[in-house]
Amino acid sequence: MRDLQSLIARRWRQIVYLLLAFLVILMLQDIVREIIIFNREVELIQSDLTQDVYDDVQDMVTAANEDFAFIIDKLHENAILHAEDVLSDLAFAADSLTTINADIMTPEEIDDSIIELTKTYNDVDQNHQHYVYSTDGIELLDGSTGMESNINKITEEDELGKQYISLLIDEVTSSETHQGYVSMYRIEDEVLHEYIVFGHLVEDTNMILTTYIGYDQFSEKEKLRALAQIEDVYDNYTNTIYVLSSTGEILYHQNEDAIGLTIEDDTYPVWQETLQIIIDYTDEHDEGFLEYEFYSNYVNGVITNKVAYVTVVEEWDMIVGASSDLNLYDNILDAFRLNNYNTVLMIKVPSYIVMIVLTFLLYRVVKNNILLSQNVLEEEKKLYQKFADLTSEIIIITNKQGELIYTNQLGSQIVYGDREKSTIINFDQIMVEEDGYYILYGIKQDMFVKYIMEEIEFNGQMSNLYIISDVTEKITTERQLEALSMKDELTQLGNRRLMVKDYNDDIYPFVKKGGKAHLAMLDLDDFKPANDQYGHSFGDFVLQEISKLFLHVSSKNVRFYRIGGDEFAVFLTNMSDEQVMNFMIKLMDAVGNHSYTKDVRVGFSAGVTRLIIQENKRRFSDFYDEADQLLYESKASGKHKISM
Repeated sequence: MRDLQSLIARRWRQIVYLLLAFLVILMLQDIVREIIIFNREVELIQSDLTQDVYDDVQDMVTAANEDFAFIIDKLHENAILHAEDVLSDLAFAADSLTTINADIMTPEEIDDSIIELTKTYNDVDQNHQHYVYSTDGIELLDGSTGMESNINKITEEDELGKQYISLLIDEVTSSETHQGYVSMYRIEDEVLHEYIVFGHLVEDTNMILTTYIGYDQFSEKEKLRALAQIEDVYDNYTNTIYVLSSTGEILYHQNEDAIGLTIEDDTYPVWQETLQIIIDYTDEHDEGFLEYEFYSNYVNGVITNKVAYVTVVEEWDMIVGASSDLNLYDNILDAFRLNNYNTVLMIKVPSYIVMIVLTFLLYRVVKNNILLSQNVLEEEKKLYQKFADLTSEIIIITNKQGELIYTNQLGSQIVYGDREKSTIINFDQIMVEEDGYYILYGIKQDMFVKYIMEEIEFNGQMSNLYIISDVTEKITTERQLEALSMKDELTQLGNRRLMVKDYNDDIYPFVKKGGKAHLAMLDLDDFKPANDQYGHSFGDFVLQEISKLFLHVSSKNVRFYRIGGDEFAVFLTNMSDEQVMNFMIKLMDAVGNHSYTKDVRVGFSAGVTRLIIQENKRRFSDFYDEADQLLYESKASGKHKISM
């Protein structure tokens, strides 16, 4: 006894050592895991911060590009408004001159005065040229030379073959405001340029004041104005935004010293290299991100990793970009790492030490209780085993995969018989549901059963406990009563209940011994229209007529059943696949050619399956579902089809 006590004490000391070793490994594992998780967090934060850098430069470029796009979208409209504004003072003066002098001057004198007034405005405004046309298309004053002329321009065409003077006269004379415009195109330096030609019909005259606004020149002015607006918006931003021409000239930069630098300028090699990178990228891409190295101190070789987002503004032949340091937030990550290391050293390590001490003390306290509990559990296990072997119920325990891991003595006799208990058997292989009942397939006999199932823990794993009762005698009595109602009242064919009974009593044993059997499911075609057209009484008559045909060809090897409605089934035994198919075709012809007293033609579609018993395919419902699926395929492919 003393040796036994020493052995137990030695074993418990070993358990203590193992427990302490386990705790040490657990703590080391926890520390390593903490470091790995922390590094992953750092990587995620770094990824998020890097993404923020990417998003920031993209957002800056997108916002600036949207501002440019808004101006560009309004360019044509604003050019027209600008032309109207340029001509407005002269138009007002001419209208006033006409109104004031209408009673004291002749029309010819008024016309001459308007021409002289236009000359004066041309002399004062050196940036714009004003022309005078009559409503007949005669050019009275050439704004480019300042000379009066009398040239008919009504048929003059621009480079696109458009008679723009004629169109302008139509616009002005038909407008309620006596104003209008047309676009005119000229080729200058081998480039096609657009001009906005704006006209104003002087009140109570046939004279049209006209000014020409070059669209390209106006667009260039608007571009310069837009660049000035960028400086107002982004001058104080941390990230850098810039605008380049397509040839690499810096049009705008937050560093004013950079404005005007070009890609050919080797005074600042850093800028020259960066501009070349951007130009090379935009030669192949309309927009996108690019990374590059930038010498923040070219003399000392200090390199900063940059990320930039650029987009091409094709209308103004320029590139909008923004850049930022990729390592902009490195100081935040360094502080985060330092804080985490301090937390591990100051909090977690002391916590682990306390855990070891408490664990050891706790072990000393519960040691005796553990031993006592083990003894109690062992006694309970013996008691439960004895109870399970004495009960008249079958007790089976399975793992969560359904494999049998325990049976009592009665269960072993039924399920295993003389076989080794090490044989792997799945619960679904021995227990199947058939027409509302459960059948337990034993090694020597089958029986009808009912069972209850509980989830339990067995040998350290979650399992299912089945307590199974034999109800074979009860089910046999019920089936004897059911045999009194095995026929369909309308057609006198067997019903589904009889069909299941025939399968279990005759077909299944026959096939299990090697016999050939088929199951066919039939569904009538064109029955519903006949039923709806002539009434349910006639529909019942049709079903009875078809059933007579079925009964006529019934035999020991051919058994018909009415499943319900216009759906039937038939067992065929001792026939090959070819014989079954020939029988079904002849049966289809008999149904289709039968006379039903009224002008109707009824046929059927069918699905036929061969009954082959397997471990996972032995129930009636298995073959029923398979034949039903084939019937569905026949129906889906058209009427009067047989799928096998």
